[in-house]
Amino acid sequence: MRKVNYDIWAEYLYMILKPHVPPNPNVLEIAGGEGNIAFYLEKEYNSYLLTDLSHEMLQRSESNLQKTVCDVRALPFKMQFDLVLMIFDSINYLLTKKDLEAAFRNAAKVLKPGGLFAFDASLEENSLKHIIPVTCERKYGKIKYTHISAYNPVTKVHKNEFLIHDLDGRTYREVHKQKIYTQEDFFLAIEKSGLHVMHCYDCFTVNKPRKNSKRIQFILRKSYKHA
Repeated sequence: MRKVNYDIWAEYLYMILKPHVPPNPNVLEIAGGEGNIAFYLEKEYNSYLLTDLSHEMLQRSESNLQKTVCDVRALPFKMQFDLVLMIFDSINYLLTKKDLEAAFRNAAKVLKPGGLFAFDASLEENSLKHIIPVTCERKYGKIKYTHISAYNPVTKVHKNEFLIHDLDGRTYREVHKQKIYTQEDFFLAIEKSGLHVMHCYDCFTVNKPRKNSKRIQFILRKSYKHA
C-alpha cells in the first residue's frame, strides 16, 4: 500500500538493461503482483509473461498480458526467456537460504544461454530504523489502514503488519515477512546457480553498492555454455 513511483522504477530498469537485452526479448516477470511495473515495461518489450504466487493479485491486473500463477522456487516453464525480472524486493520474501538458492537455480533453468536475471533486494540499513516498531495510520483511496513495521536484528526478519479497516467497519489483518540478507549472502547463493554477476548497483544509480546501501540492484547473466 506504500506509494511507489512505478514509472520511475520502470524507467531505471529499462535504462540499465537496454545495453544487454537483445531486440524483441522474451520477458518473464516473477512476483509481478497486479502488474504495476509490467504496465510500463510491456510498452518496451513485446513478449511479456506476468506471474505471481497469488492468483488474486493477478486477477486485479488490468493488463491484457498473458498471466500465470507460479513459484520462483519451482518454475514450471519448458520455454526459455531472454530476461527474467523480480522487482520490489520480492527476493526478500524467500525466508531461507535454501529457498534463495532454489530461486537462482530456477531462474537459470528458464533463461536462454546469455539471458539476464534482474532483481533488487532490501538490505539491513533499510530496516534498522524499525528495530523499535513503527506504527502509522494511513489511507489508500477510501480505505483506512494501520501499518506496523518491525525489524528483528537477531533473526534478520522484517515484519510488516497491516490492519485494514473496510467501509463496513470490518478489520482484516495481513502480515508480510521478509528475510534481510547481506550482500555476501546473495553473492554466495548466486555462485551455486550457474549465473554470474554482470552488475551490482546501489539501487536507482549505476554506482557500486556501499556498506550502508539500503537497497541493491543485481543484473545476472547465464553463461553461454549452459544450453
